[in-house]
Amino acid sequence: MLTIDKRVSGWAFALMLLALVGCQSSATFYRGYQADKANVSPLTQVAEQQGRWETFDLDLNYRYRYADRMLNISGAIDLGLYHEINTRLIRTLNVYLFFVDDQARVLETAWLVRSARFRPEESLSFAKSLKVPAGTAALAFGYDGEAREDGGDGRGDRGGGGGGLHIFSNLPKRGR
Repeated sequence: MLTIDKRVSGWAFALMLLALVGCQSSATFYRGYQADKANVSPLTQVAEQQGRWETFDLDLNYRYRYADRMLNISGAIDLGLYHEINTRLIRTLNVYLFFVDDQARVLETAWLVRSARFRPEESLSFAKSLKVPAGTAALAFGYDGEAREDGGDGRGDRGGGGGGLHIFSNLPKRGR
């Protein structure tokens, strides 16, 4: 049996570890990972660039201006039809912008959206001004999220329809 001192020490260690992980800069998320080449858009210096990235889970429409190593990007994110039909609540959604090199390797990561507890039919908008790291040739996007699935009985949270938690993502892969 664990003594009180050992339990307190264990909890203190766990909290310290959690605090250290929470302090990691998002810029280093996925550094060195390989973005899907179909998801890479060349970064060009023009008056204004527009684009769309659509996956099974979401539809991201964006526009940006890039000059003097600064990127001003804005847009809207809508969840896919699957989530609108089968999901009653999005618990979390993180949408990332990846600055990638000419080999589609992630140099740096920025959050476009960090959202919690919203309905899948809601549209999320974003506007960011970001410094572009040296060596950036293109942009890529990614996301991870958790959705509370509808049990199908139409009674929402009170029903016993068998809904569950659905985790979804589209992120760069570890390099080989």
